Amino acid sequence: MSRMRDEMMSELTDHIIPFWKSLKDDAAGGYTGYMDIDLVRDEKAPKGCILNSRILWFFASAAKLLGDESLVPYADHAYRFMTEHCVDRKFGGVYWSCARDGTPLDTTKHTYNQAFAVYALAAYYELTGKEEALSLAREIVNIIETKCRDEGGYLEAYTRDFRPESNEKLSENGVMASRTMNTMLHVFEGYSGLYQACGDGICEARMKEILNIFMDRVY
Repeated sequence: MSRMRDEMMSELTDHIIPFWKSLKDDAAGGYTGYMDIDLVRDEKAPKGCILNSRILWFFASAAKLLGDESLVPYADHAYRFMTEHCVDRKFGGVYWSCARDGTPLDTTKHTYNQAFAVYALAAYYELTGKEEALSLAREIVNIIETKCRDEGGYLEAYTRDFRPESNEKLSENGVMASRTMNTMLHVFEGYSGLYQACGDGICEARMKEILNIFMDRVY
């Protein structure tokens, strides 16, 4: 077990962390959205807001896990891009993607995407204690609860102003489902992160509800 731990730590610190560091876009903010098989960055590629959320979660979690202060600026960098470009200040929630410079590109609001933002912001709050990150996470939870669900649970895709839209983003197999296990799983994941960070009561209640849906409908 000790050897396995050392190997896993080496993989994290020698390969995984340096890889994501290499995608940091100092000129335009955030992290480069595409790199080819030869590790050549496409500097003009769009930036997915889910990708940025995952990178924010990664650096915040790695900094906390390893106690490595040198990783905090990488989390800060992702947080700035999220709050300045990925978050829709007019209608609320998080866009699907931005152009390289942060201009909104695909303004679809997907429940799955909102959940990742909550997860990332919760991890960043745990790392930094910044109340603005916690406040934004709760705002997005409110969006999910008021715009992205009905009495039966969580729905999928919406326009920028939260009118229902075809769920093509996560339907590569051609199935246009009005509800998916995948989205519900990630809502649970985001809510569990926020509950861990601050004991949020809404998240606690909804996680219980989601587990019941998994038990009664999904399994």
